[in-house]
Amino acid sequence: MLSPSTIRTIGPEQTEFIDTLADLREEFGYDVLSVIDDADESAERHTEHDEWVHTVRDPSEKNAEGFRRIRSGNKKAFAAYRVAPLPDGQWGLQTEMNYAYGCGSDSCWEAYDTRAACVQEFLDRALRFFQEKPSSSTSQTGIEAWRQMQPLLAGEGLFGFMEPEVDKKYTAWCDELVADLGED
Repeated sequence: MLSPSTIRTIGPEQTEFIDTLADLREEFGYDVLSVIDDADESAERHTEHDEWVHTVRDPSEKNAEGFRRIRSGNKKAFAAYRVAPLPDGQWGLQTEMNYAYGCGSDSCWEAYDTRAACVQEFLDRALRFFQEKPSSSTSQTGIEAWRQMQPLLAGEGLFGFMEPEVDKKYTAWCDELVADLGED
């Protein structure tokens, strides 16, 4: 229970509240203070999310260069990314990796120190996504797409990985899709 010095510090109203919480703990068998702690953690996550929205997501959406996309020759797989300068000097990165048969991985906007760090992170993610051979139940075209993505992402060539140009058609399609989702 509470010591007399703690009771003097917190005052009679708070003491009554704490006694009520202790009674609830006895009655219901759980610590009501832990519920309050969970609410505090939830509020903290909301605050962090709001900060991310204002410092990373919204500025990235506003300043994005557009999607740069790497597609397999048979067009059954792709890896795409877009980068954006942020007001604090960092860069935002968003990625997408997909097979045509429905397997994919997307990321929300994340901040990195430099544009080059964004491109490197994209390559690391894409290589991880496409490193594992699809299961034996995957179609031959899916397996062929996997084979075709490997050298494109590894930068096998005279100059290593070369950034693709912005895919304006794909960027416009994504922007339209996002706009449609925002309509009620």
